[in-house]
Amino acid sequence: MKKTTIKIFSVVLFCGLLFSSHVFAARTTLTLPENQTWVSRDATRSGDHSNVHSRLYAVYPTNGGNDNFTRIQVKVTSSSGTSMSSIYTLNETSSVNSSIKLSNGTLNNKKIKFQFRGNHPDHGAKADVYYNAR
Repeated sequence: MKKTTIKIFSVVLFCGLLFSSHVFAARTTLTLPENQTWVSRDATRSGDHSNVHSRLYAVYPTNGGNDNFTRIQVKVTSSSGTSMSSIYTLNETSSVNSSIKLSNGTLNNKKIKFQFRGNHPDHGAKADVYYNAR
């Protein structure tokens, strides 16, 4: 009986550690329209940090053709649309996550939106992005 309890506890603890490390993180491919229209993704913060993370893994034209795209833009807002950060430029050549500093007075917002857009108003793009609300 004692061994079974220890095994069950170990499995539950392992699963808890495994899933808790990326509860607030996501990686997805977005379609970013022309005219630099923002595309939003909802996220939930722990509230323990004054920054969030994002990274661009790849960006390419939606219509094919020459792929000379390397950058997109990101910002963070509250779920109601209040700006929580400056606009940051993500570069696909970066090998680390970008730290996005949240504005003072906005740190209590738990429900946030990562907003992404293309880097040029004349071109739409597909972007493979990572974001972590921490």
